[in-house]
Amino acid sequence: MVIKITPKQLKRINALVRKLCCNYVDGSCLLLDDGEEHACVQCISRYGIYCNYFKNAVLPADRELFAEIMQPSRQKRCQICKSFFVPRAKNQRYCPGCATAQKRKKAAERQRRKRSASSPAGFRTES
Repeated sequence: MVIKITPKQLKRINALVRKLCCNYVDGSCLLLDDGEEHACVQCISRYGIYCNYFKNAVLPADRELFAEIMQPSRQKRCQICKSFFVPRAKNQRYCPGCATAQKRKKAAERQRRKRSASSPAGFRTES
């Protein structure tokens, strides 16, 4: 089964192959080596993912791209940065990166409201 990809995804995939694939050497694939050099199948393909090694070992390193390509039905879009991610809970709204920032913002706002509500009336300064 061939997994279809877009031109934008193709650029990211080729960068991943060159950077992380241990079978990629100077445009050749070590897995296909039978005495003579063969071009890397994934680097020359333009419309899909054909290399099983890449799909199983290299692609999961880029979580965003993996979610975008392999799990289109389970993915969600982050409400802050608009990137795709695979949610761990059904009501998750933010990607892991934005979730920590959003959590800090909400905690600061909650503490601000708590401090303003609990301050005694006699200690307020009026100007």
